[in-house]
Amino acid sequence: VAAGGFFHLALGQDGTVLGWGKNDSGQTTMAPGLTNVLAITCGRDFSVGLLAGGTTIAWGDNTFGQTNIPSSISNLLAIASGYFGTLAIQADGTVAAWGILPVMPFGLTNVVGIAGGYNHSLALVADRPAPAKIVVSSPRLMNGTFRLTVPTQSGRVYRLEYKDSPPDGSWIPLPLVAGNGAEL
Repeated sequence: VAAGGFFHLALGQDGTVLGWGKNDSGQTTMAPGLTNVLAITCGRDFSVGLLAGGTTIAWGDNTFGQTNIPSSISNLLAIASGYFGTLAIQADGTVAAWGILPVMPFGLTNVVGIAGGYNHSLALVADRPAPAKIVVSSPRLMNGTFRLTVPTQSGRVYRLEYKDSPPDGSWIPLPLVAGNGAEL
């Protein structure tokens, strides 16, 4: 669930979003194409969803650019909104922001958590980069499909990549996956 200014959002296990409360700026009217949502956040009169592809979608009031997501950002892992803006952790551990929020310090890296408030933003920075790899278990080939399991933590988003062959240098990203505390 997420709370905004006199409205709320809830995220279903199926990646759908439900909104209720004040809707004078369309903040509880779901944006077209809002599917495969992994995380939600709200500001005063706007809403933002993190999609499985590592992108975001925003709807509601845009007086201060809070729904104008920069086209240059992608591979997002987490989102958090303040009163008039949103922060996002990118896969490289840096933070992107849009709308009106206090500016994050230049060169901030290894960010593992974010929060936005009325007139402030917070970032939790690790003393070293997050592990790039997760230990997988139970790799198997079933009916021509390769399957494996990975441990997850609730509230975290995971980006998985694969290669078709070991010598190939190109990794292919899969849609982001929301952790639930169990194995995926």
